[in-house]
Amino acid sequence: MSDSYQAPSWSWASVNSAVWFPLTHVGGIPFGKQEDIWAAKIVEVIAHPSGTDPMGRLSGAKLRVTAPIRRLKQPLDLSKDTRDPLYIHWLDECAYKNGYVVKRTVLLLLTYRVKPIYGTHDILRLSGLILEHVAGKKVFKRIGMFEHGWFQHRLSGGEWPLFIDWDPLREKKTTLTII
Repeated sequence: MSDSYQAPSWSWASVNSAVWFPLTHVGGIPFGKQEDIWAAKIVEVIAHPSGTDPMGRLSGAKLRVTAPIRRLKQPLDLSKDTRDPLYIHWLDECAYKNGYVVKRTVLLLLTYRVKPIYGTHDILRLSGLILEHVAGKKVFKRIGMFEHGWFQHRLSGGEWPLFIDWDPLREKKTTLTII
C-alpha cells in the first residue's frame, strides 16, 4: 500500500467526513412490524497492522463477502434521488467529486426489509454498498451506499430497477473482495 493509505474502503475510518449509516435495525431485530434481513455474508476478513499493535493503524486489509450484486448499466443520476418513492444513493466525497466508471461499478445488496403478510413476506426496501472494480477478477473498493424501495414497475426515467428480478428464496450470490 502507498504512504497515503488511510484505511480499507469498507471501514468508516476511510471516510473524511461525517458518517451516517441508515441500517439501524438489521439482523432480525424487528422494526415495528417489519424486519431487516441480511442478504450478504462475510466470508473472511484479513487486516495487516502497520506496526506491532494489532489494534493500531493498518497497512492494508480486505473483506471477502458473498452477496447478490448488480452491475450498473448507466450512471447513477443523483438529481433523481428521492425518499418517496425511496431511491437514494450516497457517494463518498472522492467518487462524487471525481466520478466513477459505470462499467466497473456494481451494487452489492446488504439487507432487505420485509413486512409479514398472510404467512409470507412483502419486500419493502433494499440497502447495500456501491462498489467500483479496482483490480484482479473480483476486487472492489466501496465508493458509496444505496437504499432502494422494492419496485415492481419502471422508475420515473423509464428504466427498470436493478434488483427487479431478485428473489430472496432463489438468490444468486457472488463472492468478491473489498479492499
